[in-house]
Amino acid sequence: MTTLCVAGGTGQVGHELVRLALSAGYQVSVLSRNVPPAGSAKHHDGATYFAGDVTSGDGLAAAVAGADVVIDCLEGQFGKAQKQFADGGARLLAAAHLAGVRKAVALSIINCDLSSVSYYASKAAKERKYAESPLKTVVVRSTQFHGLVARIFTAGAKVRLIPTFKAVRLQSIAPADVAAALLEAAVGESRDNSHAEHLVVTIAG
Repeated sequence: MTTLCVAGGTGQVGHELVRLALSAGYQVSVLSRNVPPAGSAKHHDGATYFAGDVTSGDGLAAAVAGADVVIDCLEGQFGKAQKQFADGGARLLAAAHLAGVRKAVALSIINCDLSSVSYYASKAAKERKYAESPLKTVVVRSTQFHGLVARIFTAGAKVRLIPTFKAVRLQSIAPADVAAALLEAAVGESRDNSHAEHLVVTIAG
């Protein structure tokens, strides 16, 4: 049976991914900064939770031990987390390699490598870490989630404004659909089982 380690498994996409993986019969370990208590909304019965931090490396070895595939759903939107986002991915990959993990999958954003905005640039930097890894790696690039669009309009409603977008196209997607794509990337067979490779997959709503 394939064993999955979901880094960021209590977040928006990671939580959905853990649910899908357990439903499909996979063994799942979850890495997060804080272990959610049993019975809470972020906790899935059947998953094994580990506290860890990719910015320091604490707890990574325990979380990835015995995993066949690591799936990186971590976020780094602000401050130190954003600045260390790519390096954190490299630490996770290094721990996975030492543990004998055969594949690593990362969630990213479509066209992140075409933007100079720091958040998108950090995503592109992490993608490069995955491309350089000795592991077989897959980057799943997604459009923005439905929730982002909802938050924009909610903020406008508070000041009685309707936001408009010029020269911008939004093709948002549900986190559950992104989670399904990550799971498929994790458990699907790569085209070449004899050599390490790096693949990029794009999904949109």
